[in-house]
This record gives sequence, C-alpha cells and structure tokens, in this order.
Amino acid sequence: MVQNSSTLNLIAATRSISETTFAHMQTVDAGFLVGLGATRLVVDPDGAAVLTWVVGDKLRQAVRASAAVPFGSPTDIEDSGVSAYPYAPYGVSVASDASGRAVIVYHANGVYRVASRAAGGAFGEPVDLSGPVTQGTFFATAAAMAPDGSAAVIVSTQNTTATSCNLPVDGASIFQRTGVDGAWTPGATVGGTANLSVGFPALAWGGGHFEAAWTVDRGTDAQRCPDTGPQQDRPFAIQAGPLGPTLADVYSDTPAQRATGSPGSATFISFPVAMALDDCGNGALIFGVQLGYDPADANDGLYTSSMTGSGAPDCTQTTTTTVAPGTTTSTTVPCTTTRCTLDDGLNDPACAEDTIPAKVTTKLDKVVQLIDDAAGATPKKAKQLRKKAKGLLQRAGAAIRKAAKGKKATIGTECAARLQQAVTDVRAGLGG
Repeated sequence: MVQNSSTLNLIAATRSISETTFAHMQTVDAGFLVGLGATRLVVDPDGAAVLTWVVGDKLRQAVRASAAVPFGSPTDIEDSGVSAYPYAPYGVSVASDASGRAVIVYHANGVYRVASRAAGGAFGEPVDLSGPVTQGTFFATAAAMAPDGSAAVIVSTQNTTATSCNLPVDGASIFQRTGVDGAWTPGATVGGTANLSVGFPALAWGGGHFEAAWTVDRGTDAQRCPDTGPQQDRPFAIQAGPLGPTLADVYSDTPAQRATGSPGSATFISFPVAMALDDCGNGALIFGVQLGYDPADANDGLYTSSMTGSGAPDCTQTTTTTVAPGTTTSTTVPCTTTRCTLDDGLNDPACAEDTIPAKVTTKLDKVVQLIDDAAGATPKKAKQLRKKAKGLLQRAGAAIRKAAKGKKATIGTECAARLQQAVTDVRAGLGG
C-alpha cells in the first residue's frame, strides 16, 4: 500500500525465482480516500495468484493468470457492508492449500460469509455461514485448509463499546467443510455465557486434524465494566488444542499480575498472533500479552508455546512448553509426508546459497498435490495419480541433474545430491 498525496494506492511488487529483488511494480487499485487494509495473497505453484483487500466497506480481488502476466482488473467479492476497517487484520481471513485452492471468510451486513477459490481462478459467490449478528462492534475470523480441500473457519463477535456490559457476552462459532465441494456445517459455539468470553481465534491444519487457539475472558460483568477504578482481578487465558468447544490453557495470568492495571484500563490483554503445524501436528503458537499499560512491565511481550502432535502415525511427539520473550526452543521430528520430505531437501543448508530452478520446484509441488489427491481417491484413480507422480519425480530428477551441470549451473553438487535423495525417498514410498 502506498499513500500518494491525499489518496491511497494498492501496489503489487513481484519477482521471478531467479531474481533477488522485487523489481516489477503494478498499481492494482488506486485513488482511495478511505482506509485500505486486510490485504491477502494466495499464490499457486505455477505462479497464478489472487490478491484480496478491503477498501472502505468493500472486499475486492484481482487475479493473475500466470507468473508471466500482471494482475487483472479488480472486481468485488462483496460490494458493501464489510466489517474490517480499522480492524482489518482480524476481520478477514484467507487459507489455502499447496495447490492454490483457498477460502476467504469475513463479516458483512450482519452475517458472516465465506467464498471459495479453485486453483488458478478467482473467489466465487459467497455463502452465508450464520444468521444475522445483531450485537457487537468488532468481528474476528480465522481459517485453515487441509490438503484434500476440507476447511474450517472460526467466527467471533466482540463487544468493544463502553456499554458492552449491557450486551451478551462475546462468543465464537465453528464451521467446517468436508472436501472441496462439501457444504459448510455449523459445529460448536464457544463462549457467549456468563464468565466465559471467547475471541481473537487462530486456526491451523496438521497431523490429520485442525487445531485452534483463542483468548478466553473469564471475568464477570462487574470486572469488565467497573463504575470506577481499574478492571482489577479480571482473569484471562490463552487456550489451544484440537478444534472443538473445549481447549486447554497454555497461558494464564496471576492475581498479582492483574493487580498492576492502571485506572480505567484493561489490566490484561492477550491474543493469538499466529499458529502453524507440521505434518505430524507438532508446531508453535505465538501470542501477545500486555498487563496494564506500563511499558516497563517485564511480563509484556510476545510468547511462544509448542503444540504437541496427536493422531498422526509414526510421528515423534514433543513436549508442550511455554517460552517467555527473549528465549527460543526447537524440536526436530521425522518426516512422514511427501511435503515434509521434499521441503527438507529444498530447505537443506547445502541449498541455502543456490537458486533452485522453477522447473524443479513446480514439478515437486505437483507431485505433492497428486499424492495428496490419491489419498482420498478410489483405488483405480489413486493408482493413476501415483503413476503420474512417479513420472514427475523422474522428470524432476533429470531437471536437478541438468541444473547442477556446466558453467551455468544454478545449484551445487551437494544441493543436487540432497534434492535427489528427497526425490528418491518419495519415489520409494510410492512402491512399484
């Protein structure tokens, strides 16, 4: 986003895989006199892409058909009533899989809506997820996708006005879709009852299931809306775990910490920032904590909490630890999926200074998609998909060898060997 005089312009910067800087600039949308935000981007393995953003109360999109062409003219996904600005980072969520299939969820004109995208295309006609939301002034969403196109979203309503103690307690609802063409079905509703307010959700897929995180406010109405003085002794927590109505606490404040609040302010603020899982379900959650408004408070900052894998076969389990600001931990788990095996090769230190050709990465991305599709196909179709994957692996191996030869080689021999090992490991897993 670029501000020019009194207007705002949306500019896309792109580069090819062989370039080191973003040298190609395109003005996608221009001349805004109102807020611009919630910019989201989905890119396919072949370079096709869709860009979405909110301007005023509209949700817009532009599509790029391939890496060789610019984005097309903007169109509206929703032409009015989108509840995102100025809370754009929370109001609109996008999730995609490795092929570029995606979903986008947002709030507009009193309802939550979701639209889907096939790889290479634009987001289609939105559908409603719930009935009208008649209370609340702030709307937050989260989304995640599985390799087979299944998806989940969480939508929540937050009451942020001074009179919020006279409104229903905030809550969140879960919706899920099975497969690419499945209908969105409602799941559990969380919070919305006395002393349990849920918001600021996060979602991720890993280890064969969806996992969620959110903030829980266990305070009473008197603690949320006191007549005078600080909001003392108002308990908050961060919860995370497999998607469902009940999650486990991964962080909670203490009464001593809550007593540090300044008059008229919230004494404890916490919310998930990001969550990611690997193929075994192990991963990390990042969340922010602010206790009062004292900039010198040692408890304030970003925290990380590890997520323990569950339900995935042959995976090494991790222990769950919460890490304070300024410290880090790491855990290595064995690969059990195609994506993990190939990524280990592509991200190997031996390849850190090399430029892996698109002819290699595109083929490997397609292999992942074929094997993922085979997992949910009929036996006959799965055999055909695995055969195609084997052929692509053979061509990827040839492309790796070519990239490591001659005076114009783009990868070194060590990198080539590591990539070939990853290709061989995936090929061995396909049998035959």
